[in-house]
Amino acid sequence: MPRSRATAASSSLLLALLVASSLLVAACGTQERSGKGDSKKAVDTTKEAAKPADQPDPDVEVVPGSGIAGVKVGDSAADVERVLGKTDDSDPATTNELSGQSERRLRFRGGKLEVLLGEDVSQVETTLSQSQTDAGVGIGSSMKDVTTAYADATCDPSGEIRICRVGSDDAGAVATDFFVQGDKVTRIVVGRVVD
Repeated sequence: MPRSRATAASSSLLLALLVASSLLVAACGTQERSGKGDSKKAVDTTKEAAKPADQPDPDVEVVPGSGIAGVKVGDSAADVERVLGKTDDSDPATTNELSGQSERRLRFRGGKLEVLLGEDVSQVETTLSQSQTDAGVGIGSSMKDVTTAYADATCDPSGEIRICRVGSDDAGAVATDFFVQGDKVTRIVVGRVVD
């Protein structure tokens, strides 16, 4: 009596899972043998592989009071292009209502990294999920994470979107704003404070 299509399909799926499991076990065994019985060497290699995850990725790192992804407030257009390459998109220059300067908004990495550029960089903004500070605060962190890592942070007490600022409110100072919505950081801006 012929098998049904469902039975044949489930048999094929089971065979595929068995083959995949066998390959995985074989790969693990090969890794252990490559350590030539030196289990300390295998552990050290694993720790070294984990180290980069403990540190912010320099390509998206937020440096409070300085910049994001290697672009710093005060950098020139040439600096931005050297660090980030050509822009994905940009807006035409407009006059900033607060500063009175002509500025363009440049977008990189699918629009998740933005640079406000006038005579120089006045603001860098990120919504990239990998963006974080060396203190581990980034997109997806809680408001408590921000205030624990930065005791000097001043946060809006209420509102749909609250801003926690690290740095001075003085005009011309460079501050870092963590935008918190629903108790999660959704956007980080490092920029020059204007009146």
